Amino acid sequence: MNHLIIGTGPAGVVAAETLRRHNPDCDITIIGEEDGLPYSRMALPYLLSGRIDADGTLLRRDAEHYEKLGIQRHRGRVRQISAEAQTLQLEDGDEWLYDRLLIATGCKPADPGIPGMDLPDVKTCWTLADGLELVRRLRPELRVVMIGAGFIALTIMESLLRRGVRLTIVEAQDRLIPAMVNATGGALLQKWCETRGVSMRLQTRVLRMEGQTGAGVTLTLAGGEVLAADLVIVAAGVVPAVDFLRDSGLEIDRGIRVDRLLRTSDPNIFAAGNVAQARDLSSDQEVIQALQTTAVEHGRIAGMNMAGMDVYFRGTLAMNVLDAMGMVCSSFGLVHGVAGGDESESLSGDGLRYLRLQFDEDRLVGATVIGTVRHIGAIRGLIQSNTSLGKWKKRLMQNPEYFMEAWLDLVKHGTPVY
Repeated sequence: MNHLIIGTGPAGVVAAETLRRHNPDCDITIIGEEDGLPYSRMALPYLLSGRIDADGTLLRRDAEHYEKLGIQRHRGRVRQISAEAQTLQLEDGDEWLYDRLLIATGCKPADPGIPGMDLPDVKTCWTLADGLELVRRLRPELRVVMIGAGFIALTIMESLLRRGVRLTIVEAQDRLIPAMVNATGGALLQKWCETRGVSMRLQTRVLRMEGQTGAGVTLTLAGGEVLAADLVIVAAGVVPAVDFLRDSGLEIDRGIRVDRLLRTSDPNIFAAGNVAQARDLSSDQEVIQALQTTAVEHGRIAGMNMAGMDVYFRGTLAMNVLDAMGMVCSSFGLVHGVAGGDESESLSGDGLRYLRLQFDEDRLVGATVIGTVRHIGAIRGLIQSNTSLGKWKKRLMQNPEYFMEAWLDLVKHGTPVY
């Protein structure tokens, strides 16, 4: 049986390894668009900071790992697939047959639609090649403007500052990482970053960028302000890489819709990673989770099911942990709550620790924790287990800092809060 996997990220690699483990005789080929061995995008901030080299980003350090497993690798960009003919066509014209196909193409940087995106001094930090290019260019006092203040932007912020650049962030929304925090949490993070040398332009859009090779970039902002930069980094979010599937006949919403076996609307095609719209534990809805942990779990289950097993994907909890120059921000579940739900929050006197909990009736469904990682596993357990809090709901509404006491009491009385 011939298995093709499109995508060389964690979902694709783990699926190939899992498939080989359960089916030692099938043909497995991974198709990717980039040169070199598969790597982790999550490692790129460490590459930028200088804490690792390019080899440190690799998912498997042994150069012969894939060959030893009989997993073939092929470089190419897929132009289209035909579910009816069970073929895929590459942009170079080659056509490949498959018995089962896994789509693990992940995401691509969103295009903010700003004139000047093609300027030579406007870059993204999405691929290993991007990271190596930035490492080559970054130097002390370089004027860097970063467009975007979401999770990806803040993961590379510290790495840029470690290189000694003069950093300005331009963000269209009113706070940093708006998907993770509310206005209070955003203000805390903003103050923390500004005291460490980051200049902020929030609730501001870039209207256009102009420049010439070697002369930097001039950014005109809504409101008329003009910023001069030696380098612009665009980190304005990501979108699932599904453009090549528009005529495939597969069911596509934001991403590729899959069932509990991670099968698409075609029984011979599976999807995994942050291109797949799969079950979220918090909401019981089909969502896209751009998390490496989710991608790995998807890959494991998709690989088993491609091998002929029937293993259900239970769902994963949406969560993010971000270290913004020493200020750790963690979010779990439905961080902005549910319609009609309750919330409680606490802010320390020094303004450096913030906790916000979200409830659906007497169940904890979301949380944001800023400034500490102490006992956050208990919060995750309370959300992931969908536990009825009973008397603890009222106490947590009065003071959310009692979450650890709630967890310990529920465990003591036999509630599986894990």
